[in-house]
Amino acid sequence: MGTGSPWEYSQVADASVIEYLADQYHQIVYPILLYFHWPSFYTDIVARRYLSDRSFYTLTMAVCATAATRLSGELPPRIASVIKIRNNSSLSGIFYTACINALPVLHTDEVEFNFMRTEALLGMLCLEYNNIRGCHAHLHRYLAMCAEIGFNDESKWPPGLTAIEVEERRRLFWQQYHFDVYLATIFGSSIRQRGQTQCQVLYPAEVYDDSDIGETDVHLRGDDHVSFIRGWNFVTDLYRILEHFVQKAHPQSSQQARRGSLMDKLLSSNTNPDTSNVANILAIAQEMYDSLPVEVREARPLTGQIQQDRYGFQAINATITLTTLKMVLARTEDRSVNQLCTMAGSFLDELLTIPTAYIRSTSTAMIHHLAGVGHILGYVITAPLSQWTFIQVRSALLAMADLISSLETAIKSSSGIALRLRNHVARIDTYMTEAVKNSRRNQVIHSAIPSTDPRLLFAQNDSLSEQETLLQVRHTMLIIYVC
Repeated sequence: MGTGSPWEYSQVADASVIEYLADQYHQIVYPILLYFHWPSFYTDIVARRYLSDRSFYTLTMAVCATAATRLSGELPPRIASVIKIRNNSSLSGIFYTACINALPVLHTDEVEFNFMRTEALLGMLCLEYNNIRGCHAHLHRYLAMCAEIGFNDESKWPPGLTAIEVEERRRLFWQQYHFDVYLATIFGSSIRQRGQTQCQVLYPAEVYDDSDIGETDVHLRGDDHVSFIRGWNFVTDLYRILEHFVQKAHPQSSQQARRGSLMDKLLSSNTNPDTSNVANILAIAQEMYDSLPVEVREARPLTGQIQQDRYGFQAINATITLTTLKMVLARTEDRSVNQLCTMAGSFLDELLTIPTAYIRSTSTAMIHHLAGVGHILGYVITAPLSQWTFIQVRSALLAMADLISSLETAIKSSSGIALRLRNHVARIDTYMTEAVKNSRRNQVIHSAIPSTDPRLLFAQNDSLSEQETLLQVRHTMLIIYVC
């Protein structure tokens, strides 16, 4: 972070580069990360407000760093001619460093909204960098500012805010709520914000276009103008459901191991979500999805026109988040591994219908989201597996790895998410092979044709018990980390 000394503007790139990257952000990132009222923000970019406003400078650098990670191929000649950096990741890193250096060490003065947005963007950017620790660090700084000003309650917001400023704050609040629950679901962190019990913030208005938000009012058009924010707010609904069930879906902590104690009874009766009606919750979530306008349910081919393409980005986000919810709820309902594999297979089939260009545009962040489904598939397996179920799980995880690998190749990503998933499958294979061999030795069973393929080992000895053949595999599946 920057020092406590007075800030002075330091040029990182020509104004034309900054405007170009802001345009790229609008085309690709903005449909998912709703941090801005775009007309207002871009007006300030063109006016070069970043030259004199420290908080807007850090925000601009964060936007440029994020947009640079989404660029594909060579930079346009008119941009390349005014900047020395040719590698997109290096370009992103330069803006990220400039942003970090300009941020104050501590926000000891009045909290500035643009610093909050900067920390939010940097957290998402660290996901792009495959730096999960950085995601948490920036989220913590954002939440510290939220706590200081009571950001979770609209009644504590500054008086006299314009309609634009109110909508931007609502968008930021719920976008970061998405991120908080996402990190908890995929990476096992704690949920810091409680969307049900600790917030008094309305959802963003479902406007057709940001031009419909003025200084004093918000204009909502008729049903013939579908708002892409409709899909975004639906995803918020899904994350609010996830908030209640994600803790239940993870393995129980050591503090909860003292079953039967008074504390265990107290906590389980007051904090555990009601899982007796999971089927109804799933049905309602599916009904909500089915009732969405077709524009935010089907990802049509990219056109290069933001007015059309923004719907496709929401469609992908809704599909992946809904599948994540189904997997988490299935865990709380103790569904069979066979059912989970079937769900994962259906999800893969659906992904094949999504134009790859969308995934390429959203880059590594979306691949993390995709891999999260594989992560959950591994995480929920907490019981010994039969031979056939093992093969199903193995096939589902490898199919997910193949898909992610193709996407990583398409976007020239070096995140290695698919490789880690394959390495995990290889570790399972090793454990399975050793478990079968050990069980065979214990039963004095010999084979004239030894095999290293655990699937063949199963076939050679169907009489082995599930418990014996899965020695240590349960532990391995619980510590899966593919994201």
